[in-house]
Amino acid sequence: MFERINKKVKGFFSSQRMKTLALMLLVGTTAAMAQNAAGDYSAGTTALTTVTEEIVFKQNGIKYE
Repeated sequence: MFERINKKVKGFFSSQRMKTLALMLLVGTTAAMAQNAAGDYSAGTTALTTVTEEIVFKQNGIKYE
């Protein structure tokens, strides 16, 4: 009985489609947990905006608004 179940499970996860599905579920869950743990990310967004404006100013000599 156990051998039969074991054989079916091995056959199920030996297909490339199931391996891909398992990987996608793992990566998606990890990404969702990371996004949830990040919380308020407005400081990072503000910093990226400031850096972008400085780069544009150095390249063009024009203040980006």
